[in-house]
Amino acid sequence: MQIEELLMTSSKIAIIGGGISGLSLSLFLKQSGFEPVVYEANQPKVDMSGGLQVAPNGMSVLKELNLVSKVIEAGAKNIGVRFYNHTGTLLCSPVYQEPEKYGHPAVNLSRSHLQQILLEECERNHVEIQYGKRLKNIFFAETERPIAVFENHLEIPCDLIVGADGVNSEVRGCLFPNGPRPSHTGLVAFGGFIHPSLLIDKGVSIKKDMLHMTFGPIGFFGYGYSKNHDDDHRLMWWSTIPKDESWIHELKRLSDTEVREILLEIHKGWRNPIENIIRHGHSIIKTPIYDVEHLPRWSSANGRVVLIGDAAHAVSPHSGQGASMALEDSLLLARLLMRFSPKETAKRFEEARKNRVEKIVAEGRRTAGSKRKTGKLAAFFRDNFVRYLLPGFLRKLSAELYNYIPGL
Repeated sequence: MQIEELLMTSSKIAIIGGGISGLSLSLFLKQSGFEPVVYEANQPKVDMSGGLQVAPNGMSVLKELNLVSKVIEAGAKNIGVRFYNHTGTLLCSPVYQEPEKYGHPAVNLSRSHLQQILLEECERNHVEIQYGKRLKNIFFAETERPIAVFENHLEIPCDLIVGADGVNSEVRGCLFPNGPRPSHTGLVAFGGFIHPSLLIDKGVSIKKDMLHMTFGPIGFFGYGYSKNHDDDHRLMWWSTIPKDESWIHELKRLSDTEVREILLEIHKGWRNPIENIIRHGHSIIKTPIYDVEHLPRWSSANGRVVLIGDAAHAVSPHSGQGASMALEDSLLLARLLMRFSPKETAKRFEEARKNRVEKIVAEGRRTAGSKRKTGKLAAFFRDNFVRYLLPGFLRKLSAELYNYIPGL
């Protein structure tokens, strides 16, 4: 079925999930002449999640939605990273996100701010978003059209269902009831925001266009400039520490004070200003890190149900590419639907995306290893790898990542 047939039959495209991938896909589909509907399980609210980076490849996708200037205005430009060990030794300071080289800067901002930009664009383009719609099941009618079943027994026949509902995807569970489930990686991330004046008053100088990342004997700490909802320049910060899954059950009940005590114990004596960031940062976000094993495919056999973003490939936060991969997925899927049937679209989408995404997933998992407990000998080799080899590796990897534009 080509796009003309889909449009003539008033096709119903249901996007399950109102995060970055779901909202951006709805905008690209709207551009293409479709009338998608986004179904989001939760009620609308200000997302209190932490910061993220939209890399140059993600910014290239946002250009197609004319949102580059809004995202730059909402965040802080970034050109590279300063890597330290916990004693304060600067290991390297590679610049590898040059806007003059890749067309756009990388931008650090709060996830909630990016979400708000996409929501406002959806409203401007009259994209329908229905909140409080929690998916329970998917089954296929005799015509092979999928039917989405929500709580309260609401059933919606669709021509296409897109699972954009994240690492804990209900759509993925419906497609592969006996397939891989999210598994805890043994790491927990904490983070938030802090006003820079609380640090600068203590004599701390922070380079505004670089992220600052610190390796230690256990865990990892990073921070960099961003903006938050009050439109004031702030620092986003995050700490990644190893904790087993049994500890996760205690996580929700921990107060900010208790979390600060845990983090201060782990990062005790680390380079300035890490302890001050932990002491004075705003409300702390707690996020157990999960991933999903390799999926055999990302769609139903007839292509009428397809997964995108973390629902399909769960890109680790350690890669710094989660938002950008979701944006790439959205643009490519919409472009393919302009030309091909759902079945052909699903086939071409996987062929075009799997190798690229799986390389990034593998790199994120490798990077996660440096955030666990590290002995003195392992730390020596890690520090020397970071000092002498990582800059060249990052520049090579960045050229592959940032020069990519989703095509056909």
